[in-house]
Amino acid sequence: MEYFTRGWASGDLSDEECGEIEARYRTYVASLDQGGQVWRFATSISLNDAYVDRLDHSEGVLSLRLLTGDLQRGYWHTLIRYGGGRIVLGQKALEGALEMRPTEIWCDEFSGAPPRMAHRFLLVKPGTTEDRGEVHIEFDEFAFTESPAGRRLLEEL
Repeated sequence: MEYFTRGWASGDLSDEECGEIEARYRTYVASLDQGGQVWRFATSISLNDAYVDRLDHSEGVLSLRLLTGDLQRGYWHTLIRYGGGRIVLGQKALEGALEMRPTEIWCDEFSGAPPRMAHRFLLVKPGTTEDRGEVHIEFDEFAFTESPAGRRLLEEL
């Protein structure tokens, strides 16, 4: 992770250090195309505590389905499509997340600049800080959709 490391997520850094990291990331996000899908996602969707639900890699598109949201916002099936997507770190961690259901995303971040960007996230056992790995997905195109989920419960595989 470039910004939100495990140390940041677990509170190992000072408030000042955390504030600096968050400010740097906000500056990075503000530099993105404000009409683009990555900017929209980064400014409107929180993956904190999202469950990893499905993974599909076919025809040059990597798709990741997550169960996102909370009691205040409601729960959503969030489908992310990474055109030209390639898992460059954490293939086994992501496969493990699909086997050890549920697995949560602790935090996520984007980095890079078009045309090649990366989406990174830390995985943990739900309700804990137990490390289940780090995932980096590089992509050329990014799109996402959301549909309502009645509750925070993963469907059978």
